Amino acid sequence: MTSVTFIVDPAIHMWFAIFLTFAAFYFFAQEKLPLEITSVALLAVLLLFGHIFPLLDENGQNLLNARHLLMGFSNPSLIAVIALLVIGQAMVHVS
Repeated sequence: MTSVTFIVDPAIHMWFAIFLTFAAFYFFAQEKLPLEITSVALLAVLLLFGHIFPLLDENGQNLLNARHLLMGFSNPSLIAVIALLVIGQAMVHVS
């Protein structure tokens, strides 16, 4: 299977990230779609954009591949904060 990639100016990545941030604020504020669907859609758009329009480093490696984009979700600090949020929500529902 071949993948289609386009080499573009890195400024495009910056403007796309800014656009996606404003789009995220808009869709989260409107709440026409559930927040979970909006979050997953934004993540899917980021993954697709990083695959189609790679940002290459000096070695030719894509800095926006799925491994790099999803690496932050495995951070122990993030997992601890999410666990605390789950425990806090459970306490609200129990009491």
